[in-house]
Amino acid sequence: MKPKTITVFAQLCNMLPREPLIRISQDQTPSEDGRRFNDQKFNTWDLLCALIFCHLGRCTSLRCIEDGLFTARQELHHARQAQFLRRSTLSYINNHTNFSILEMYYYQVLEHFREALALKFSKTYTKPVFSLDSTTIILCYSLFPWARYRSHKGGLKLHTALNHELLFPEVIDMTEGSLNDVKHAKAVIRQLPPDSIVVMDRGYNDYELFSWLSDRGTTFVTRLKDNALTTPLHNRCLAAVPGEWSLHSFEFCGIAARCCEGKSFRLVCWNDTENLRWFRFISNAENLTGPQIAQLYRDRWKIELFFKKLKQNLRVQSFIGRSPNAVMNQIWGAMISVLLVDVLLRQAKYPWSFSRLFDYLSMNLLTHNNLTQIIERPNLPTEPNEASLEGVQQRLFD
Repeated sequence: MKPKTITVFAQLCNMLPREPLIRISQDQTPSEDGRRFNDQKFNTWDLLCALIFCHLGRCTSLRCIEDGLFTARQELHHARQAQFLRRSTLSYINNHTNFSILEMYYYQVLEHFREALALKFSKTYTKPVFSLDSTTIILCYSLFPWARYRSHKGGLKLHTALNHELLFPEVIDMTEGSLNDVKHAKAVIRQLPPDSIVVMDRGYNDYELFSWLSDRGTTFVTRLKDNALTTPLHNRCLAAVPGEWSLHSFEFCGIAARCCEGKSFRLVCWNDTENLRWFRFISNAENLTGPQIAQLYRDRWKIELFFKKLKQNLRVQSFIGRSPNAVMNQIWGAMISVLLVDVLLRQAKYPWSFSRLFDYLSMNLLTHNNLTQIIERPNLPTEPNEASLEGVQQRLFD
């Protein structure tokens, strides 16, 4: 008799390395007030499995998670001895477990799957490329008074540095929603290698930041504001293709740009022929051509696609807890969940989109199918014309 396969949910949990999470949990204080949980009953691994089920199962409440885990309680043992958590226990451990445990574990998992994530991507530049941006998670201020964003609105920001080779965040910092992006930019960039390329949108235009990046040896690419004062461009044109693009060398002028005094920058004027619009990109790179600088800024859209993927598929708009630890634990659980699905997406030969694979896993989460086989869709024809008509219900007038 063919042995029974464990559930897809258990197979997904088994993809994660458990030892790093145990080691991190032992090093960190599990609660803010110093109290320790009864590790014989439940631990951080049980919380992580419950959060993964919350996101992949599209659960909207603690009761929904409890009912789903109750259905899979016999299979939880195969998911590295994970324990079934009732909603009261899940609420307690989610509110009191320090979110930094899952934060550090995410970076461990990212390193664990680095080779699998970078398998289909080749390096175009000699330096690592990162996109820097932030996204706001809107919260109800009356339910989350600690997350003050505006007068009648709550929220928190995810300041993210996306690795272009992995298409995954290399750095994620969570702050209050009212914090300006420029003020936290240095804290994020300090966690990146000095010899790297950072691509930013126009919201990060700051003369002090430009000067600091140049002194640090970090290459940056961003758009120039329309009201920026510069030296004349026509006197220092380095290269140009008439009607398409031109590369200039310039310096900033004005009182606000005194911190950049003596520093030379590059400006690329790029013509978008499809939309009949000119763009101006600035950089401190001396070894990049005009088309390369323009392409780097165009690739910045990858971080917007990642934010879209996260918000449209994962449970980061509604939360099962109201404390800061509960909210951030759920967000880090979402990051680990999206990492698991993306690893499967890049390993599969079937042409999945992320949203379709996510929905497919959600519908098969408690089935006993082999995970490696179902992501390949072996029972479906590759072409519609190859489909067999056997067993297909005929229409009325056929």
